[in-house]
Amino acid sequence: MTATYNNFFIFTNTITGLDDGDEVGLFDAAGIIDDQGAIGEILVGAGIWTGEQLNLTAIASNDLSIFGGPIQPGYVADHTMALKVWDTSEQSEYNATYDIDVGSGTFNGLFTSISEVNFIYCDGENCGCTDISACNYDPTAVEDDNSCEYPDECDECGGS
Repeated sequence: MTATYNNFFIFTNTITGLDDGDEVGLFDAAGIIDDQGAIGEILVGAGIWTGEQLNLTAIASNDLSIFGGPIQPGYVADHTMALKVWDTSEQSEYNATYDIDVGSGTFNGLFTSISEVNFIYCDGENCGCTDISACNYDPTAVEDDNSCEYPDECDECGGS
């Protein structure tokens, strides 16, 4: 069993892509979502942008079942953080990309400093999953929309 630790994400006060009141959500697209160890998208950290530095802690999953304990939902170590923003002015949720000053953007027990956030506006024609290792890889997608779905550790895509 590998120990996992909570991860720290710093959104610097230099960000221009967010407006006061926008809600920032940190997600693991293939995290642990319940006490049975099921895998799926899970919110692991959240905060509200005020124009000042925003410090968010992402919560790690923890499997204590080998000791007779619970499986606690959260991110899985070494996965990449997916960012979503609730834009209060448009009353809409957007997937977002982010620029990193320091760190990797992965859940690795360290910290990541984010200097800019950009919404992904997809027109439906050129957006999709651009990760070839995902079950729903779209070879026609030009821009990744954070919709990638990954197989369970031992299952192949399609559940067979």
